[in-house]
Amino acid sequence: MALKFTSDGDVESPAVARFDDVYAAIAEVIDPCSDAMGRPLSLVEMNLLRRIEIAGETVVVGISLTEPTCMYTFVIAEQVTNVIQARCGEQLVVKIELESDLPNGLWTEAQLSGVAATRL
Repeated sequence: MALKFTSDGDVESPAVARFDDVYAAIAEVIDPCSDAMGRPLSLVEMNLLRRIEIAGETVVVGISLTEPTCMYTFVIAEQVTNVIQARCGEQLVVKIELESDLPNGLWTEAQLSGVAATRL
């Protein structure tokens, strides 16, 4: 492993992401459409988080969208990246992978968590 140095000449500690921290960070990301409806739900509450993989300083997050042509795809990806880096370290490399493992490739309200279903 190569050492990295800060501008002050100190050795920079490598970022270490823990699953619980990454999950908690993603749970802070609100789906833009639910927010626009006045009923903000997180990606986790909407059951859009598919997987989290952590390997060294790289975090891969698999998410589904509520529809294949979602115009907020890049906004959601940027928000997920930002909250993970804010919580776990800005030097982390965050990769967002879109996954379509839902029945017929479409999200429905049936995928909502129990708590979220009562709020929508």
